[in-house]
Amino acid sequence: MVKNKILIRILILFLFHYSSAYAEDQFFLIGGKYIDFSELQKKYEYLKIRLDGPGLFGTIRGNTEDEINFKIDSPYYHYKNTVNRLSVPFRYKKNKIYIPVELIRPILSHLVENESSFSIEKERVLVNIYGEIRIKPESIQLETVVIDPGHGGSDSGTPSVYGDYEKSYNLAVSRTLSKYIRKKYPKVKIVMTRNKDEFVSLDRRTEIANAVFEKSNNSIFISLHCNSNQTRHYSSKGYEIFYLDQSREIEKHRERTIISTRLVDFRAPSEIQKIHGKMVIDVVQRKSILLADKLDSSLSEAISARIISRGVKRHRFRVLRKTLMPSVLVELGFLTNPEDARLISDPNMQIKIARAIMEGIKGYIQGDESYE
Repeated sequence: MVKNKILIRILILFLFHYSSAYAEDQFFLIGGKYIDFSELQKKYEYLKIRLDGPGLFGTIRGNTEDEINFKIDSPYYHYKNTVNRLSVPFRYKKNKIYIPVELIRPILSHLVENESSFSIEKERVLVNIYGEIRIKPESIQLETVVIDPGHGGSDSGTPSVYGDYEKSYNLAVSRTLSKYIRKKYPKVKIVMTRNKDEFVSLDRRTEIANAVFEKSNNSIFISLHCNSNQTRHYSSKGYEIFYLDQSREIEKHRERTIISTRLVDFRAPSEIQKIHGKMVIDVVQRKSILLADKLDSSLSEAISARIISRGVKRHRFRVLRKTLMPSVLVELGFLTNPEDARLISDPNMQIKIARAIMEGIKGYIQGDESYE
């Protein structure tokens, strides 16, 4: 009897802890497109909204320093230096403000300090708020990080054993990584090759990266993917990190690209340009290897007890061949392995992965003699 009571108490404590850590809030859609903002405020008191003036210009704030500005009866909202369009306008009726359901994502991404996720199911929105982010901002000698969420849109990537697709996980981890870098290294610029579920060609991704590199050679490129093994579904598991397997032919092509994009002094004689181009390629390759090693060390320390490391490897992926800056491709795990797939889909594991990559970037900077 006493033993049963102890087991019951343990079960109650476990359920209480689980429900507290993974509480899911639901909000019902109005007309299939709107949410009553006052319902959000009942759950999250730090969310504030204000309307000013006869034009009904509005401001939404949360527990960060950012804000979202909008106007009633307009489908546009303003965040920092960007203007974004929603599918329907903001509405105001009987002293209530109704926001388009699409605004949930930027609210959670920019105005909520905590990590979060949401999904839309029929006539309701389900929101999860996770543990608070406690990050002390630091300065780092790096100007830009280009984050490349693999696949997207019509290119779904590899399917998970649970029915989802790689493209969603790549984007989720990329967004979390972007958020963490912004908080940890606020002076570092983040460029995403895609920030929504859309198709972006491999060539377009490298064009984005190389345009950044032309402006700042103090940049890195990180492409995020998930792996699969269609022949031995369950046995393959673990994350792995790739840098470019550079052949002499690839090296020559990259040298020509370096020269044609004027990343070396175009006024110098052609032979000098070739020498300088070769030097740039050698430095980029060395830095790519260093970045891969540092990311592997950081990820191994953070998640190898759950998702094992398969190590650092070389490969001739197109995005690595055509990207001129230091670059790596990270395979987060195997979606054909049930355990890897379950972990990769877990928002808490996605946070661990993002934080580990962020720390790996710091290790890369500290380990690179050119920054000293």
